[in-house]
Amino acid sequence: MEITVLTRHMDIPEGLRESAIEKAQHLERFLEGTQRADIVFSRDHAARDDAYVICEISVLARRRVIRVRASSHLASTALEVAISKSVQRLTRMQDRLVQRSRPRHGTAVQRPVELAD
Repeated sequence: MEITVLTRHMDIPEGLRESAIEKAQHLERFLEGTQRADIVFSRDHAARDDAYVICEISVLARRRVIRVRASSHLASTALEVAISKSVQRLTRMQDRLVQRSRPRHGTAVQRPVELAD
C-alpha cells in the first residue's frame, strides 16, 4: 500500500510522521484491495484559536475513496480519531461488499421431505 503524509501551513515532528505511516499500514487488513492512503495535517483557520489541527485521511480501495476528517488541539490526537473513523468506515464497506456477494433474500432453505412409512 502506498502511503503519503503531507502538511499544510504547519510542521510536524518526524516521530508523528512515522507513527502516521505505521498506523495507516494497519488499515490494509480491514479491507482487501486497499491501494493508497493519503494523510494531510493542516491548521484549522476557521477556528477561533489557531491551536486546532485537522487530520484528513483519504483511502483508495476497490475503486472507492473513503475520506475522514478529524480535528483536535494536538496532531497526534487528531490522527488517532481519524484512524479510528477510517477503521469503522472500512469495516462497514467490507461488510457491505460481503453482503452483496452473498445475498440473503430469495434463497429459501429447503428441508428434506420425510417419507411416511
